Amino acid sequence: MYDLLTRSGLRLAVLLLVSPVFATGASTVSAADQASDRGATAESGVVGTTVHDAVTGLPARACVRFVPVDRDRYTLIDLGDLQLGWRSHCAAADGALVAEGVEPGRYQLFVNPPYDEQRHGLQWVGTHGGTGQRHRAAVIRVRAGAVTSAPQIRLDPPGEIIGTVTVTTAAIGRPVAGVYVGLVPMVPHPKYTVDVAITDVVGRYTVGRLGPYDWALQFSGSQIATQWSGGVGNARLARTVPVWEGGSSIRHGPRSAPESGPAPPWR
Repeated sequence: MYDLLTRSGLRLAVLLLVSPVFATGASTVSAADQASDRGATAESGVVGTTVHDAVTGLPARACVRFVPVDRDRYTLIDLGDLQLGWRSHCAAADGALVAEGVEPGRYQLFVNPPYDEQRHGLQWVGTHGGTGQRHRAAVIRVRAGAVTSAPQIRLDPPGEIIGTVTVTTAAIGRPVAGVYVGLVPMVPHPKYTVDVAITDVVGRYTVGRLGPYDWALQFSGSQIATQWSGGVGNARLARTVPVWEGGSSIRHGPRSAPESGPAPPWR
């Protein structure tokens, strides 16, 4: 219903009916205060922050993954594993998020709204809001025995990216099925499907629930060379795809060339 109201132009009227004074059960104690009360051990630290809807300011639900900055981000943990870190924490009903037992180190935060929550999109947590690019995410330093405050998480409405993948043979483009399209480095599992977009028989894919930012996509599979959007091997050099709130970004690519020739540019 939220999407229908958004697309019909009624979103403003709906939001006017929602006021913080109607929020119930909201805690007046900040996540940092709660983290401080719980304390940190000599071997680990605690991270506290809050999660809110960027439009209404009301508390929101989301889970956060702590992605290590100082480790090899391409190290394989398991086939089919998304390289998003090994630790995930979720916010309480009042939006307070307290992560205990965090190993000391530097982290970037990746936010994934619950599967049954369609009002918000994915994001890397920036200093003043979300971003779709990992290298633009805020970095927090967790110290043993200390409490760290992370930037407040502001969740934006989602959009999606729709595109196709083809293999070019001579002048003919052939759609490729079974290509994995992800937001972070991954290795496809040879048997089980991971929770990422996969191209269909006509090479079409849809990556949904994305925050309204610029995103880089990684393409991998048995029939193409692993690459980021723009036909590059580095996410920082990728040609990003803009996502709009409640809308779809349509892209045709990547196009993988035969071994004897260079790959055509991203369109």
